[in-house]
Amino acid sequence: MRELDLILARYLDDYAQTMDLGEFERFLDSTDMELYDWVTGRATPTDKSFAEIVTRLTPTRG
Repeated sequence: MRELDLILARYLDDYAQTMDLGEFERFLDSTDMELYDWVTGRATPTDKSFAEIVTRLTPTRG
């Protein structure tokens, strides 16, 4: 999804130097629909590290 690409690119610009890239790769292994639902607030990831990523991706939702 193009929208997710834009959001994730911004996130990488902001956090690439300090993030756990392995964890982020695992996050990206989620389906596009899971990622979309998490980013839009339709669902919350059960994985705590994924939830932390989503919080950083969508600071206005927090």
